[in-house]
Amino acid sequence: VGVSAFSLVMFLRCATMDPGILSPPSSARSARRFKQRFGVLRGSVCTACDLVQPPGAWHCEFCDCCIAEYDHHCPWTSKCIGKGNLQGFYWFVGTNVGSLVYITFAVMSGLAWREF
Repeated sequence: VGVSAFSLVMFLRCATMDPGILSPPSSARSARRFKQRFGVLRGSVCTACDLVQPPGAWHCEFCDCCIAEYDHHCPWTSKCIGKGNLQGFYWFVGTNVGSLVYITFAVMSGLAWREF
């Protein structure tokens, strides 16, 4: 029960966290900070959003926005997985894989005991 609850918490954390949606700078000062932090020359310009994308950013066609350090669009969370929620996503997947291994081991060992 504890593993299922932890998996649910990790799923909700991943599904509700901001994946790292890029937004246009709101002022000239924040635009300068953005250029200093990411470097305009190292990035590219998104043709859909008209935003300067730092390295690793990508425009998601499902969410219609640019995501920093984009990994993929997850159909289970119906959300992009990126810089902001990647660690939560790994915990969610790792918990589920661990549960699957444990359940498989428990079932197989239970079947082995019934044969004797």
